[in-house]
Amino acid sequence: MVMETLQIRLPKKMIEELKKLVDKNHYNSKSEVIRDAIRRLLSKHSPTNNHEETKQDKKIKYDYIH
Repeated sequence: MVMETLQIRLPKKMIEELKKLVDKNHYNSKSEVIRDAIRRLLSKHSPTNNHEETKQDKKIKYDYIH
């Protein structure tokens, strides 16, 4: 999968919360937190809800659950 870079600005408090998720080992990086949130949002608003689960999606789910 080819990834592109997207620059965003977030409130300091939101960034601190992202760091907490990473520090608690729920995710490997802030980028993973954001990608997961976007995937969930897109899936929620998808007319078919048939987004193919990628290897990265499965790893994030496994890491988050365990």
